Formats: sequence, C-alpha cells, structure tokens
Amino acid sequence: MAAEWGQDVPWRPRDIWLSLLVGLGLSAGLIGVFFIGWSLADVRASDTILFSVLTVLVYAGFFAGVYLIVVRRRGVSFSDIGFVRVRATTLALMLPITVGLQLVLGIIVFASSPLLGEPPSASEQLVLGGSPALSVGEVVLLLVDAALIAPFVEELIFRGLVYRYLRGRWNVIGAVIVSSALFAATHLIVPLMPVLFALGIVLARITERYRSLYPAVAVHGLNNGLAVLLVAFTT
Repeated sequence: MAAEWGQDVPWRPRDIWLSLLVGLGLSAGLIGVFFIGWSLADVRASDTILFSVLTVLVYAGFFAGVYLIVVRRRGVSFSDIGFVRVRATTLALMLPITVGLQLVLGIIVFASSPLLGEPPSASEQLVLGGSPALSVGEVVLLLVDAALIAPFVEELIFRGLVYRYLRGRWNVIGAVIVSSALFAATHLIVPLMPVLFALGIVLARITERYRSLYPAVAVHGLNNGLAVLLVAFTT
C-alpha cells in the first residue's frame, strides 16, 4: 500500500518546475509593487518588519504559482496534494517530537560547524540589524511568517509535490533523501544545509507515516516558532 501512495499523482516534474518559475516571477512582481508603494508612502519600519513582509510576499508568489500550475491546471485539490485531516492527538504528538528534534539538530550543528563554519544565529536569520530587541508587533509578524506561512508553503512544495511524486516512483529511502537534499539546497545557506537536510528527512518520514502534510507542517512550524521565541526572550 505504501508503494501506491504517490503513483496516481497527476503532476509531473515539469509542473513542479513551472510552478516554481511562475512563483518566482509572481514573487518578484509582488515585491516590486510593494517597494513602489513603500517609496510613495515614505513609510519607515525596522529591518525585521520589512524582512517579514517581503518573506510573506515571496511565499504568496510561490503559493500562487503552485495553485495556478498544479491545482488549477491539473485539476487537483489540496487534499490530493496531501492536506488530509488527521486526529488532534496526532498533531499533539508533534510537540514532543519537535522537542527531541531540537536536541538532534543541535548535535548536527555542533558536528558540522568545524567543516562548514558557524551557521547564522536565529537573530541574524531574522534580520534584526542593529536593534536586537524585538517588539511585540515584530514577534507576532515573525511567528505568522515563520511558524505558519513558511511551513505551509514549504511543505506544500517539498513534501507535497516533490516527495509524493518521487515516492510513487522510487522507494522510501530514495524519495526521502532527494526531497530532503532539495529542501536543504534551496535555502542557500551552506552552514545550515546539514541541519536542513536532517529536518527534511524527519518531515518526509512524518509525512510518509501519517499520509498527510499537516503533521509535518506542525513540526516545521513549531521548529521555526521556537527559534523566534528563543530570540524574543533572550534579546
């Protein structure tokens, strides 16, 4: 039954690449419109708020690309891609899994840093600039961005489109490794790639176990949210 899980997906690699290209174009367009409006309005905001808004626009563009190319063009629903309901107890189980995952990822960072260099800190990734203290508004924006929007769109693409397509053609190990490698590579932060690769493996295995993207979204969101809260309470 596991081998049949991804065999009936109607999308193909060209649909995935096309949706990403369209998403990239839409993201660029949204950012361009935003900066035009920003300059006309002469609004001032912190680097963190600007980063959050721009990140939301990027994810909005990629979501729209997937919707236009895969959902509309191929006539599939989001449940077909993997957003299938699971029990509340299953989602609750993702909390202790995430806590244990933090320990594993910390060990990977410690082991890989001598070879790849120190990864950027959570505060550096959140673009705090010269003002490390986060306001309440910044924390809320970052949580919405990092713990809700980013996990939803990234799981839609990497565990929904990519992993499920590969799973119908390869065995579990091959599909997990390739989808996780793509997940790590697309973030373009070399010192973080081992951590992201490991995270991708865990998320793919969770998706395989529950046949739904929601548990992976929960772990992904909790992982990102904990990073935001760590910065918020330590700066």
